[in-house]
Amino acid sequence: MITSQSDHLIQIVPPKEGGSGRPRIIEVIPHQDFSLDITLSDHQHLKLNMKRFLSSPAYNKLSHIGFFLSVKHDHRTIYWDETHDMHIDQILDFSRTLS
Repeated sequence: MITSQSDHLIQIVPPKEGGSGRPRIIEVIPHQDFSLDITLSDHQHLKLNMKRFLSSPAYNKLSHIGFFLSVKHDHRTIYWDETHDMHIDQILDFSRTLS
């Protein structure tokens, strides 16, 4: 994004993180208790307890610990397969900050 131009000097400012002003996911660490430690690009460290979602038909497959531990991320979404995922906005809403 070009923000200013003077005397042939052009200042280019990169877009905000994640392209939408949201931080990006840097790391996801799953735990046997069905929680996830998530590190974001703005240095936040979050804990997301997935236990409350396991009874939902949308997330029931995650109750299989081997499947749950296979979590991955693409910097804006955590996912297990093409039908089991959670976007950064949901992560921010449902998680708590670690101290």
